Amino acid sequence: MKKFTVICFLLIMSISTIFATIETTKLEGVFQGLDLYVNNPMLDEGEGINYCITSIEINNEPYNDVINSSAFRIALSEMPLELGEPIKIFLNHEANCKPRIINPEILKPLSTYELVDMNLGYENLLEFTTKGESAKLSFKVQQYRWGSWIDVAVVAGKGGPDNQTYKVKVYPHNGENKFRILQKDHLHKVNMSDEKILYVNKDSVTIMTNLKKVKKELLFSGETYYIMQNEFGEEVLEGYGDNINTSELEKGMYYLRYSNTWAELKKK
Repeated sequence: MKKFTVICFLLIMSISTIFATIETTKLEGVFQGLDLYVNNPMLDEGEGINYCITSIEINNEPYNDVINSSAFRIALSEMPLELGEPIKIFLNHEANCKPRIINPEILKPLSTYELVDMNLGYENLLEFTTKGESAKLSFKVQQYRWGSWIDVAVVAGKGGPDNQTYKVKVYPHNGENKFRILQKDHLHKVNMSDEKILYVNKDSVTIMTNLKKVKKELLFSGETYYIMQNEFGEEVLEGYGDNINTSELEKGMYYLRYSNTWAELKKK
């Protein structure tokens, strides 16, 4: 009985040792149509040629291409993967070595979209269509207003090679309106679209309140997007409508941006 116990113990230790020699290196990212290249060290284990990596799994499926080499390619581009699709790669390897990924950056999200079309639709919805999104990166929508580009909306990207359409609420003014979209990827590279000029035919908005004696409310002739700043340039109010509640503002001078123009006002 004692001999049997010793044999069992040795067997368990041997199995544990075998499994303890295998480690896993994990990679995560998004598929961008590119292949991954791996440096796979050769092991000195007496007879025969052995390499560090023992097996590879991609999205929980075994990778069955040739890996018994000191350097090889993981042919992601030949797999049934969609652009922008999440990808997980497990490199199972011997514990006494470490494989090296030569180009791990190809799994990080890059901005590759192209703007296909942009137009203004019903209820001031800006609709734009893109193609070739290799990653699900957010789009920032900007409008040229008051002499500079301002952010008007952020929308989550869908990713994928096919055309993708997005709709965001904007506040155009009468006449010429300029819009553009942009993305920023992990390299801090800004991918900016060309400007799109869209025309709107509506009544121009004017201020109905005496700007030298503003008290509790400021009235416009119609609905407009506005930003109000104090004399130090700090934003104190922002919104959309045909009136502004100014009752909580401290007395003093303010700068009001509205429609496609601006004005100074004095809070009494």
